[in-house]
Amino acid sequence: MKIRKVSQADLMDISCIQRECYSEDLLESVESYTAKLSANSGFSFIAMQNEMVIGYGISLPWVYGEMLDLDGVDYSFPIDADSLCIHDIAVSRKARNGGTAKCLLNAVLESATSRDITGCFW
Repeated sequence: MKIRKVSQADLMDISCIQRECYSEDLLESVESYTAKLSANSGFSFIAMQNEMVIGYGISLPWVYGEMLDLDGVDYSFPIDADSLCIHDIAVSRKARNGGTAKCLLNAVLESATSRDITGCFW
């Protein structure tokens, strides 16, 4: 398994995995994920196996306790960000129970630590 940072080119794969994992009322648009990545993609990762995306983790620097809007399209990096909001970690059905979610979470936490962000929340 390979973990790498998310790019805009991954959004359709993210959308497909999201549809596998969540009910219709929790789905977010490609535009919403584009906005999250535009705000700060340095904390979001993709898991790949055999050149296929099998999972993703989307996180943003944020203010502890303030919630991200579900399916929002305007995410500005808060100047007073004191934490990392782990917005979403999802793994394709065919890749579950293989440690993918743990690898994605570790990548997110390592990125926070490397930038001196000590607080995380979901």
